[in-house]
Amino acid sequence: MATQTLNKIETRQVELRSRPDGVPTEENFGLGVGVIEPPTEGEFLVQNEWMSVDPYMRGRMKDTDSYVEPFQIGKALDGGCIGKVIESRNDRFVVGDYVWDDIDVQRCKAVFGPTESVQDNRQANPHGGDVGR
Repeated sequence: MATQTLNKIETRQVELRSRPDGVPTEENFGLGVGVIEPPTEGEFLVQNEWMSVDPYMRGRMKDTDSYVEPFQIGKALDGGCIGKVIESRNDRFVVGDYVWDDIDVQRCKAVFGPTESVQDNRQANPHGGDVGR
């Protein structure tokens, strides 16, 4: 296991800055800063490297009733991500493991584990098109 980070961690995150009127443009998105707690016993820290951008996300940019909650202005987007474990206090995951999950799109994210939703992706090519789903 990696040494525990003692301080809060500042992260960069992809945020929705405004709701698109028509086709989304770069102006609708921005990079923000978030703060996360260091991982505690049973958790691990993931540095996201890949974000899946899927058609259903277009509907989440609208503030309307739907089967899934809309993205919030000024908040980190969430969706499928592949990331590398950079710190672990979880016996199932070690530094260097790749995992995927539907989590906030931040440069680093503390993830509870073990969970049913976090998938062990040790055999996936982190730089290829197949994310292992």
